[in-house]
Amino acid sequence: MSDVELKPFQIDAESRLLDALEGDGRDVVFKSCTGSGKTIVLTDLMQRFCETHPGTVWIWFTPGKGDLAGQSKDKADRYVHGAQTKLLVDVLNSGFADGDLCFVNWEKLHGRHNVAMVDAERLNFVERLDAAHEEGLSFYVVIDESHTNDTVKTKELVGYVDPVRVIRSSATPRGYKDATLVEVDEDDVIEQGLIKKAIVINQDVPVDVTVPNEIDALLEYGLRKRAELQSRYAALDVPVNPLVIVQLADNDPQQRERVELVLDDDYGITYDNGLLASWLSDDHRNCDGIDEPGAKPQVVLIKQAVATGWDCPRAQVLVKLRENMGETFQIQTIGRIRRMPQARHYGDDLLDICYIYTLDSKFIDEARAAAGGDLLDARTLRLRSGLREFTLVSEQRAAGASDRLDYRALGRTLAATLSGDLGLSDDPVANRRLFERAGWDFRSDILDMTQEGEVEHLSSDEIGDLTTITFRVRRPTKKLHVEYSRETWKMAQSLRVERSQMTPILQRLFLASAKGRGRLLALDQEGYYSFVLNNKGRLSETMTRALSSVGAVGVIPGVDVAGVTERPFHLPDTVLFTYDSRAKDQSVMEKNVYEGYLASAQRRSTGERLFERFCEESACVKWFYKNGDKGVEYLSILFDDNSGRSRAFYPDYVVETEGGQVWVIEVKGGQSASGQDQNIDEFAPMKFEAMRRYLDRHSGLRGGFVRYDQESAQLLIATETYSDELKDGCWVPLKKAL
Repeated sequence: MSDVELKPFQIDAESRLLDALEGDGRDVVFKSCTGSGKTIVLTDLMQRFCETHPGTVWIWFTPGKGDLAGQSKDKADRYVHGAQTKLLVDVLNSGFADGDLCFVNWEKLHGRHNVAMVDAERLNFVERLDAAHEEGLSFYVVIDESHTNDTVKTKELVGYVDPVRVIRSSATPRGYKDATLVEVDEDDVIEQGLIKKAIVINQDVPVDVTVPNEIDALLEYGLRKRAELQSRYAALDVPVNPLVIVQLADNDPQQRERVELVLDDDYGITYDNGLLASWLSDDHRNCDGIDEPGAKPQVVLIKQAVATGWDCPRAQVLVKLRENMGETFQIQTIGRIRRMPQARHYGDDLLDICYIYTLDSKFIDEARAAAGGDLLDARTLRLRSGLREFTLVSEQRAAGASDRLDYRALGRTLAATLSGDLGLSDDPVANRRLFERAGWDFRSDILDMTQEGEVEHLSSDEIGDLTTITFRVRRPTKKLHVEYSRETWKMAQSLRVERSQMTPILQRLFLASAKGRGRLLALDQEGYYSFVLNNKGRLSETMTRALSSVGAVGVIPGVDVAGVTERPFHLPDTVLFTYDSRAKDQSVMEKNVYEGYLASAQRRSTGERLFERFCEESACVKWFYKNGDKGVEYLSILFDDNSGRSRAFYPDYVVETEGGQVWVIEVKGGQSASGQDQNIDEFAPMKFEAMRRYLDRHSGLRGGFVRYDQESAQLLIATETYSDELKDGCWVPLKKAL
C-alpha cells in the first residue's frame, strides 16, 4: 500500500485499472497527462494486486534513453511500503520471485547480441522467464511511455514474457484494438494542484518581432521570466529555484555552442559555476540532484530525444529553438514544465502557469493541437490611468483562524437533509422502507457497468458514445471493504472532508454496531458496505446539498466574523493577460480597466464572454474588471458552509456605471432553450447569500448573479433573492437593472 496519500482522481484511476485487470481483455491503455502521478498510481496498483493475487510478478518496461528504469524503481521504493523491487541486473542474478516488481530498460533487451539476452556465464533474461513460468508464476506487464516503443521487437519481447495482462501507459497512447481504456481527465489533475493551470506561449513577445539573432532573443525572454519567477518565489518564502529548459535541435552542434557562449558572456551561466547543466545522451553534467526544488542549476540543455520521462518539477520555462530539419512533435516536451514543484498551486497566476518561448511556428501549431485549450498566448497589461485609487474591502481568513471541519455538524446536517427528503423518523426499520420507496438500493450484490461498441480512436469522446451496460457482481466481504475504502476516500476528497472522518459520519447514520445517537438505518457490516457502494452517487449528491443548502435544518447561515480579516482591495497595477491569438475577434475592449484587453481573453465561459461584450457595448457601463479566482491580490468574500468550514468566494467582475454606481457581479452557467439548468455550482445559493451580506455591510455597493437565458437570448440578473429557475421573478434583464 502506498505511503503517499493518493488524490481522488488517482484513486478512481487505480480502481478502474483493477477492474480492467479483472476483465477479459489482455491489453489495458492507461492515458494520463504528464505530471498526473502515473508512477504513483501504477506502483500502488502493482503492490495491491500482488497482495491479493499470490504467484504474481510485474515487469515494468521503460524507454531506453536515460535511467528511467532506475528512476521508476526509486519512486516505487519511496512511494510503496515494503515493495519488493528489482532492476534487470537483479533479475539476471537471482531470477524472478513471487511479488516482484521488476523495472527493466527496453534497450538492454533489444538485439540478438545484447548481453542480457545471450549471456553465457549466467542465465539470460529469456531463461529466467522460462524458469519462472515453470514455477507457475504469472506475469503482468507495464509498458511505460508506450507510444515510444510500439515496434516489432517490442511485441516480440512481450511475447517472451507471455503476460496475463499488459498495461500501456502514456500521455499520448496509440490505438490498440480491443484494449480497455482508462483515461484521467486533465482538469482533475489541475484541480488537485499537481500540474500548472495553463501553458503560456511567448508572453510579451511582439507579434511582428524581428530579431538579429533568434538564440539571443529567446534566451533573453526565457531568463527574464526565470528572474521574475525566482523573485516571486522568494517573496512568498517558497524554496524553489525555477529552471529554464533549453531544447536544442537534434542535429545542429553549432546551435549548442552558440547557446553556451551567450549564457556565459551575457549571463555568467556556465558549467564551471554550476548554473548550467546538460541532460544529453552523451553528456550529463551538473545533473545530480537537479530535480531538487532548490538545486543550483538555472538552465539545462536537452534534446527532444531525451525529453521523454525526464522528471524535474521545478522546470517552469521552455526555450524551444528552431530545428534545421523536420521533427515529430511530442507532447512530452511540454510535459517537462507542467509539474508543480511542490504538488500544489500557490494561488498566484505567475507561479501557477508555465511558459514557452519559441519562434518555431510549426512547433507552436502542433503544440496547440496537442494541448488544446491549455496552450495560451499572453501579455502583460497595465491599469488605465485614474483607477489606482479605486478601493473595495476584501475578506480573508484571519491569521490563526481554524479551518477545521465540524464533523458532528456535518453528520447532523446530512441526517437532517435525508430526513427532510424522505420523512424519516427514529425507527430504522420504518426508515428502510422509506429509503426503498425512494429508490435507494439495498441489494447485497454490487451494481457495476461497462461499455460495448466499436471506436476508431482511443479518445474519451468516442468511448463516451459507446453503449453502457450495467450488471451486478457478488463480492466477498474483503473485496467489499477495499472498494468501500476507495469510494469513501473519493467522497471525502470531493467534499474537502478528512478521510479519517468520512467513515465515522456514515457509520453513525447507517451501521447497526456503530456508537452514537441519530442512526437512520441499522445495517450489518456487509449490508452497510453494499449500501454505500450501490448508492455512492446519491450519498455524494446528498452530502454536497447538505453542505451547500441555504437554511439547512439546524444550521444558521453566515460567517464567523472573528475569523475574518478585512483588507483593502485595489485593482492590480499589472496583470498577466491570457488570450487566444487564433480567435477571429481580436478587438480591444476599451471599457476594460486594462490597456489592450482583447475580446479573445482566455479562459472565459460563454456567460462571461457575453457579459464582457454587454459591458463593452452598454452606454451605461463606464468600466469593468475581471477578478481572479484565487489569491490574496483578488477580491474575495468569505462564507461558512453547513459544516462550519470557511470558504472563499471570488466574484467574477467589478463594474462601475457612468452614474458612479459600483456593482459586484458573479456570472453563473445559464439555462438552455429547453429549460435545462447549466449551472453546476452547488454552492451558488450560499454564495449569493454571502454576497448579499457583504453588500449590506458595505453601503453604496450593489451586486448580483448573472446568467444567460437561451430561451429569451438575454442576460438576466438576480439581486435580491436567488432561484435556480430562470423563470422565477427574481431574475430580470441585466440591461434594465443597470
